[in-house]
Amino acid sequence: MSTEHTETNFTGIDISAVWPTEIRPRNCRFQVVNALQGLPFEDNTFDFVHQRFLIMGYPAKDWPFVIKELIRVTKPGGIIELTEIPIVSNANGPELTKLMEVLEQGCLARGLDTTAAKKLEGMMREAGIQEVKACHASIPVGAWGAKVGQLMRENFAGIWSSLKGLIKELTGMNDTQYEAMIKRIFVEYEHYKCYVNCYCAWGVKPHPALRPEESSSPSYSIPPTPSSSSTTSPPYPQHSHPQH
Repeated sequence: MSTEHTETNFTGIDISAVWPTEIRPRNCRFQVVNALQGLPFEDNTFDFVHQRFLIMGYPAKDWPFVIKELIRVTKPGGIIELTEIPIVSNANGPELTKLMEVLEQGCLARGLDTTAAKKLEGMMREAGIQEVKACHASIPVGAWGAKVGQLMRENFAGIWSSLKGLIKELTGMNDTQYEAMIKRIFVEYEHYKCYVNCYCAWGVKPHPALRPEESSSPSYSIPPTPSSSSTTSPPYPQHSHPQH
């Protein structure tokens, strides 16, 4: 995106330095930031703020704080977008079903909200964001789902690798047992045609109570809500935005 929109400045944040170091456009910068400690940006800094895939990063009690921070750093009239995938996938085989049950219980014990993906629209409305829209798309996992499914399969390979320590702790497995289980799960992805639902919600930060001529920040219109199976994204204003 930063190479396509060269007049736009992009800021990406993450809790660890996992971004590319060799290929970095001049209009793109990254910072190590823990959003739970607040965002290190001034009020009304960005025209567009996007956050994704942090359902296992925030305890349930901290979601309101994080959303307020996203609102704070967005300019009045700017767009805020949240995207999440639930922890539990769909059309699972017996091995994956068993693992999902263990993982979900482990997450709940740690104070995580495993259903936060389905609550994005409501949380944004409660935080005062206006013109909130939402949609979700079903994404296949595995070669049975063509190129998209293969890409999601690769994503899950990385996810299971990153969760190895947690799952071993929850199940008592050793490395050999864990790797054997993951191999069986990847077979199930194809046999049972597993898929995940990706949820997205977006809306506009309201302007303060000023007369129209006193407001200098741009406003962006929100399109009608796509159908539940649509993968259409909201209109991204071509301005700076943080990603976490």
